[in-house]
Amino acid sequence: IILLVVIVLSLALRITHEITYQDMYVDKMIQISAAKNLLIGNGFTFSTLNSNDFSALSSTFVNKYAPGYSLMLIPLYYITGDFTTAVLIMDILFIILLFLALILLLKILDIPPQRQILFFVFTGISFTPFYHLSSTDLMALTFFQWAIFGAVYFLKKKNHCVPFALLTGLLCFLT
Repeated sequence: IILLVVIVLSLALRITHEITYQDMYVDKMIQISAAKNLLIGNGFTFSTLNSNDFSALSSTFVNKYAPGYSLMLIPLYYITGDFTTAVLIMDILFIILLFLALILLLKILDIPPQRQILFFVFTGISFTPFYHLSSTDLMALTFFQWAIFGAVYFLKKKNHCVPFALLTGLLCFLT
C-alpha cells in the first residue's frame, strides 16, 4: 500500500509539474503550428515571416520533427477546441503511460518494493529527466520504455514471441 501511495503522489507531482511548467518553446510551438496547418490544409508546415517582407506569411515544410506529435494532437484539438488544452492533455497522457510502463517494468524485473519506493520518490521530486522532456521527447521516451518492457517481458516469459517481437519492433520504430 505504501508503494501505491508513493506512485500516486509521484505521478501527481509529475502532472502538477507539467501543468505548471508547460514548456511552450520552439519545438512544441512548431509542432502545434504544423498541426494547425494540417487542419487548414497547408500540409505539415509552419508559418514564417520573411525578414525582407513582413506583409506576407509563408509556409515552411517541417523537416526537423516527425509528424507523430502533430498528428496525435489533432484529435485532441477536435475534442477540446483549444491547442493549449490539447497539448496539456496529450503530455499528461504520455506521463501516465510512461509511469505505467515503468511500474510494469519494475514489477517484471522483480525489483523489491523498497527500491521501487525510492525510485518513485526520486521520480516525483526530481526535475530530471521530466524537466527536459517535452512533446516528441516525452512521446519517444514513453514508446521506448514500452519497447523495453515488451522486450524484457518476452525474454522472461518466452512465450508469444512473435507478437511481442513485432510489438517491440513497432514501438522502437515509433521512438
